Amino acid sequence: MERSADGQAFRGIGTVPGAGNSSRRTAYESHDEQPLPGTSYYRLRQTDIDGTTSFSPVRSVKVGNSAGALEVYPGRAAQEWVVSSTLPAEVVSGKAAAVQVFDAVGRVQRIACTPDASLAGRWTLDTHTLPAGIYIVRLLTASGSYSQRIAK
Repeated sequence: MERSADGQAFRGIGTVPGAGNSSRRTAYESHDEQPLPGTSYYRLRQTDIDGTTSFSPVRSVKVGNSAGALEVYPGRAAQEWVVSSTLPAEVVSGKAAAVQVFDAVGRVQRIACTPDASLAGRWTLDTHTLPAGIYIVRLLTASGSYSQRIAK
């Protein structure tokens, strides 16, 4: 079985041995033990004895509970906030995710957002140029967007 957060880039998440040559209908079963929050895309890859590969149609599954997917909290330095996600690395690493900050009226604020090189899914925001107020921090991923309000 293969899974994708965007329906394009698939990654294997499980293998079930085949029954070999059989003229009887055979049922196989596999479970995603760590489903992605939001929408995930699944397909089956079948490899025949001769090495040829075929794929099933892609199916989408939406998981509704994303509690705890995003945390935003004050950092070590003054005017610093840490954005942290518990989403799987494949959803938040590299260019798969983006962090945005909006003011109370919905305008994007241009501030420094530095990814943590040692930990996928963690960024540091430098808010020293922002005036006091209420802001929305949004994490955008292929599996959905997650927001949290902060007060500076």
